[in-house]
Amino acid sequence: MPEIAAQIYGFVVSTSFDVNARNIFLMADIGAGTIDASLFHVKPSRGGKWDFEFFTSVVEPNGVSNLHRHRVNWWSTALDQSRADAALTEPLKDAKFATDQQRAVPESFRDYFSGIAIQFPKDSKTPDEGFYSSNVLAQVQGRAFWRAWRNGLWTNQP
Repeated sequence: MPEIAAQIYGFVVSTSFDVNARNIFLMADIGAGTIDASLFHVKPSRGGKWDFEFFTSVVEPNGVSNLHRHRVNWWSTALDQSRADAALTEPLKDAKFATDQQRAVPESFRDYFSGIAIQFPKDSKTPDEGFYSSNVLAQVQGRAFWRAWRNGLWTNQP
């Protein structure tokens, strides 16, 4: 919660914050290890201060490093099943648990290798799509947003 609270405070005191708006927000902080997702309402309080009413706050291990591990696992399995040369799989093992990387995690699972053709059966998901829908979207949309609405913690009425 402290990271989210600091980010919310920074936003509320910024020029981007509209004091006259409804001010219900869904915030997702994507870090190396976790994604912190919160749905909350900011409302004026006494003395020019602000109160924060949190509807939901969900922290799960869906951060960038875990996306990277998911991709490495997928590549390892795919290369093993295709009987690829060990020279392709060895670098993956070294990179899987690196937490202090000097380079950014690739934009896509496709960027881990070049010159390798990848085909997916119709209606199947890429590793990135699977991680996003099963982990990230399920957390942010499902457990942060829809759960609050379903449990009657807020409505979409003005």
